Amino acid sequence: MFTGCLLKEKSLTIPALLGGKPVTILGGHHLANHTNLTSIVIPEMVTDIGMEAFANCTALSRITLPGNVKSIARTRRAIPNN
Repeated sequence: MFTGCLLKEKSLTIPALLGGKPVTILGGHHLANHTNLTSIVIPEMVTDIGMEAFANCTALSRITLPGNVKSIARTRRAIPNN
């Protein structure tokens, strides 16, 4: 499970392996509040994305999701229609 990072870059490619094990879950709130983050690439092995994984990432404009994602946890807050 990928649970977070200290991030200064504007784009992030989440690694497919951590410690030799596949990343299959992105933990909830794992990138929350990274306001400079503009793009994320999620590896093919990820099947689940935790609640509010990208909350308050106000500059985020592009997320590349793999076709294997089965579950994206719902947020507790309503998401406004733009």
